[in-house]
Amino acid sequence: MKNFKKYENTYTNSLEKPEILVGGDAVSDEIINQIKNMGMTPIKSSAANIVSFSIDLSSNCIVLDYKNASDAIVSLLKILRLKPYTKIIVAAEILSLSEAMEIIDLGAVDCFIKPIDYKELEWRISEVISENFFTNIDLKSHETTDHMSV
Repeated sequence: MKNFKKYENTYTNSLEKPEILVGGDAVSDEIINQIKNMGMTPIKSSAANIVSFSIDLSSNCIVLDYKNASDAIVSLLKILRLKPYTKIIVAAEILSLSEAMEIIDLGAVDCFIKPIDYKELEWRISEVISENFFTNIDLKSHETTDHMSV
């Protein structure tokens, strides 16, 4: 299992530490603590702030934690409409298999039915962050190459 702490040395300052926005109407302290233990910065937000966009959506990954799948779907669609490439993981207490499949089809990178296996969540967040981290490095090196050739 990957642990993101090994990537901390690649950042030039603490502001570049991965931020995980965790929001919804059922955010647990366990999720917040799990993200902290991974060496990342959790940013907790209420469901109202997510839906009204009174939060910064520039986090490396968003974990939507709701009681009902329908509320999670509303937030998922609103976020993806504004920022279509956002990496979103959804967790819900009341969630059918068909709703989970719909959430994935709508653009979430993963969907968890509560109670959550926190090791699985940790693994998935690490995978998403690693993908973002290495994609950003590739894009930056590509941009540098383009500027050098001009």
